[in-house]
Amino acid sequence: MKSIFSSLTDGQASGWFREHVLQILEMPLAELEQNPHWLRLLGLFVELPGMLEDKLRVLATVADLSPRSLEIRLERCPERDEVVRLLGERGQQWVLLALLTASLTRCLPETRTPADLQWLLTTLLAVKSAGSQTAALRLQPHDGPRLTVVSPAYWQALCAEAVLAAARAWYRFLRGPGGTNVCRDAAFVFADRELAAEILDLLAEDPLVLALFVQELAGRPGFPTRQELEPWLERARAAVRFIQQQLDTAESGPS
Repeated sequence: MKSIFSSLTDGQASGWFREHVLQILEMPLAELEQNPHWLRLLGLFVELPGMLEDKLRVLATVADLSPRSLEIRLERCPERDEVVRLLGERGQQWVLLALLTASLTRCLPETRTPADLQWLLTTLLAVKSAGSQTAALRLQPHDGPRLTVVSPAYWQALCAEAVLAAARAWYRFLRGPGGTNVCRDAAFVFADRELAAEILDLLAEDPLVLALFVQELAGRPGFPTRQELEPWLERARAAVRFIQQQLDTAESGPS
């Protein structure tokens, strides 16, 4: 018996799966966002080989949805580098930002490889630095046509959300098995000030992981020096002092 993956691949070749996907894309955005089954089908379509133009249409459509609801894993698309190139050439860097945010949100050390993480981070920084600085905010009133508003503020919001998702993914891998080795190979993220600040904010909230980071990675090529880390180290010290004060208060209280 054929696997589901093989069956869908055959269906795609015959046009059945493609036609079903294109029908899904015609649904109102609000309805699509509320149906995880359809979103999973769209994500699977992107991960199957072939039909690049149809994939670009899928990606451009779902980019209007909340990244938290998407089932897109761009790093698993066989034509991922071509997708990045074409969307960039078409001035749709904002679509890439939304897709990268969704992919980074689901990038876990248990299910993704260090190579996946590095590709997502490298692509994000390239898109962020070469972007058009504007994004198309597309809205769809109830039972009405889709409206498009080009907005620099929306681009900035997408960048901020993508950077936060990237920082959290990097932090998850640091805490995962062999995390210092993985993150040592991803030291390039600290060249981006915004991403570096988000990562260090996460580390400052977790003194034990910050201690591991300082012991294993701080001061190495590409990573912050001890002096550069001092503001975040002080935040971690303050958190530990607060915990100690609470423990002292509890111990000195009435028995």
